[in-house]
Amino acid sequence: MSFIAIAGLIFATACESSDDSDDMNGIANLEEVKSTVTSGTWQVALFEEDGIAQTSNFSGYGFVFEATGELIADNGETSVSGA
Repeated sequence: MSFIAIAGLIFATACESSDDSDDMNGIANLEEVKSTVTSGTWQVALFEEDGIAQTSNFSGYGFVFEATGELIADNGETSVSGA
């Protein structure tokens, strides 16, 4: 199970494409995403890969994204972290 892939997936999903050429708008949006992602514990509600539901692989896990870039996955018994 790749926790870094989950982080990438969340960031990719949280960002939206825009035709705005205003760099400050992009910076503000990035800061908003960072603030949202690092504010609390996240759970996987739905994850499919190649049309196959994989959500149950993450059942019971809470994911915390630290401002330092570290990701912590914890299910109460096992804790895995990485950057």
